[in-house]
Amino acid sequence: MSTIKHLAEEVEASLKAALPHQRKTQREKLSLAVAAAIETRTCNTAEIANAIPLKAENPEMRYQWLSRLLANENVEPDEVMIPFVEQALIEACQHGETIFLSIDQSSIEDRHSLLMISVRYGERALPVLWCVSPGIGNMGFDFYQENLLDKVRAILPENARVLLLGDRFYGTANLIRYCKTHGWHYRLRLKSTLSVYTDSINTNTGELAKKARKKRKHGLYLSDKICLTGQLVETYIGILHEPGHDEAWIIAMEVPPTYYRVLEYGLRWPIESLFSDFKTRGFSLEKTKLIYPDRVSRLILIISLAIHWAARAGRFDALQNPSPLEKKAQQEPKNDSVIRRAARRMLSWFKRGLRLLQYKAQCLASLPTLYERPT
Repeated sequence: MSTIKHLAEEVEASLKAALPHQRKTQREKLSLAVAAAIETRTCNTAEIANAIPLKAENPEMRYQWLSRLLANENVEPDEVMIPFVEQALIEACQHGETIFLSIDQSSIEDRHSLLMISVRYGERALPVLWCVSPGIGNMGFDFYQENLLDKVRAILPENARVLLLGDRFYGTANLIRYCKTHGWHYRLRLKSTLSVYTDSINTNTGELAKKARKKRKHGLYLSDKICLTGQLVETYIGILHEPGHDEAWIIAMEVPPTYYRVLEYGLRWPIESLFSDFKTRGFSLEKTKLIYPDRVSRLILIISLAIHWAARAGRFDALQNPSPLEKKAQQEPKNDSVIRRAARRMLSWFKRGLRLLQYKAQCLASLPTLYERPT
């Protein structure tokens, strides 16, 4: 049995448990594609196709097989991902923790724009849902962001506490109003050109940032709500300009700002690492030559399942077989967070899990589960 077939068996079993009504042919094809992507660590469809263990007279037939899968309109990325996302969301808040969601956009070789929402999973981020549009440019709130956020909101655990994080492209009146409407907490970075209105001042965020620069570490924290832009949406803002940084963090939030609440905006950085996992440091999504957005979205589905599996495998391996640094963290509770962060910088859950899956597949050993089957 090849390593890819061994990996595909676990993926197929997980898909069957998560999506019992999915067509068997779709399940088998998705399983082989995910296994081949893990083995090759690429988004180049030709390389993935060549690795798929199918009987074919020539490599072109394998490529046609994969092309038909990516073009299959019956394979809905959202439908396939939801059970795995629900599993990750439950794990993220199983002890009452806040669910940290990040929203961000990335381009794929100047041909497509990818809008993605991720969930913080340990020190990493996992893909939740996404959408792909042709060309490059900001994917606006009305047509893209709101629709994606509604889908995510529908699968959140009941009574979950949510904190939404976004960079300056998402610090908009529409998104702030959305968070307030649905009771979400938020840390959204604002541009320096937005108008600010209060009972006593009429200025913009850039002018407020100049005042924060003089205070440096202490920053500027407005204790009263302000009205933002011509839409006059109410919010609190905190501004921090630390030494060595060219620009200030101008952060909108739902509570009176403090130094540490502004720093919570930094919890969004794992989504940048997630994009790196998709691209240069992982599966090289930028190498894909696909033209149609729906096919790119299904390719992202294949890679997202692989990332979820690798991160889960890495997390459980860290619990069962801790490294020397992780053991040291258990022995020194006072320095636990510092030591654990150092350990994860050396080897993330994603890379750890990916190596573990590849090693166990080569040995034809029992594999970590992608989806916890009900007992």
